[in-house]
Amino acid sequence: MKLKSLSLLAAAILMSQVANAHHHGDHSEHANHSDHEQHSDHEKHNHDHAHHGSSSEFIGESQSISDAITIEDARAKATIPGVKVGAGYLTIVNESDETLRLTEAKTTVAEHTEIHRMFMRDSKMAMRKVEYVEIEANEKFYLKPGGYHLMFMMLNQRLTDGESIEVELVFDNGTTATIDMPVIKAD
Repeated sequence: MKLKSLSLLAAAILMSQVANAHHHGDHSEHANHSDHEQHSDHEKHNHDHAHHGSSSEFIGESQSISDAITIEDARAKATIPGVKVGAGYLTIVNESDETLRLTEAKTTVAEHTEIHRMFMRDSKMAMRKVEYVEIEANEKFYLKPGGYHLMFMMLNQRLTDGESIEVELVFDNGTTATIDMPVIKAD
């Protein structure tokens, strides 16, 4: 029950952050789905067309983690004192001829990390944990405000602007890599 309360708190914090996020697509068909389902075929197609936003978007370093996988624009949002959840964003570039799945993320700054997505439910933003995200062959997948993102749960330190955290990414093809994720100010 404590985890559910924490998830609700995380949802409230993120919803306030994404109120001004530029979010495309009609996700009303998801309104009746269970909060524990894996994502549908429709959800897997969150590629280049989903990456829109203002000129103030974060542009970060490109981090090659294998011959086929590159991580771009990784960043975590700075948190305020006392907040025990945080969010991380990045772009995954799959340069292989096979579909990949990001199945897990870990960091030492949080007790656990989950992959979440935000969507509209009854004209309100809602958040749900997903088991993985799929990155189709020769495509990009965006974990961004207002969409899929990493949720750092039970933070053991404040995420401070200008610092950096390490996040380990685990893919279903056996690739595991630790990336550098700069912490930036929340909008």
